[in-house]
Amino acid sequence: ILILKDGKLVFEEYFYEHTINKLHELRSATKSFVSALTGIAIDKGFIKSKNETILSFFPEYTIANNFEEKKKITIENLLSNQSGLDCDVSNPNSVGNETTMNNSDDWVQFTLDLPMTESAGGKGMYCSGNPITLGKIIEKTTKQSLPEFAKENLFHPLAIKSFVWNFKPDKSSVETFCQVYLTSRAMAKFGL
Repeated sequence: ILILKDGKLVFEEYFYEHTINKLHELRSATKSFVSALTGIAIDKGFIKSKNETILSFFPEYTIANNFEEKKKITIENLLSNQSGLDCDVSNPNSVGNETTMNNSDDWVQFTLDLPMTESAGGKGMYCSGNPITLGKIIEKTTKQSLPEFAKENLFHPLAIKSFVWNFKPDKSSVETFCQVYLTSRAMAKFGL
């Protein structure tokens, strides 16, 4: 437990096997880091704006279900989980469920190939493929790995030195889910 008040750490206590230096799985909280890195990439001019359409970043892919509505999906739609792609984790019948994605050879291709169930910018649906695709867009535009871009542009300015992030969006990450691992203090810094 860490409590920050008025910008200062006022309480810190660790339990069970956790220590001040232990790295924690962030699981879906990693999405917040991808979101922050997207903002940094926009601010630095690597990505022009949140309104850029995502398919334009992947000319090397032949996209399945490539209807006009899919061509309208923007960076902002991925950030807000309003891509309209059929990957709603709350729907067990969704063709884009995480288990199927995790066992695919290319999680970005898998995500981009999904059929649409909603219009882009419409109903919000929790979809892990959205931040995974954003991570790949950051890599392509910055010409750096996502962890390296994070180290230079987010972690270093926050004086976060200890982290692990293996961002390989394919079935080699089926156990780690491309998540970042940080200490509790690093998470508190990011939150602050």
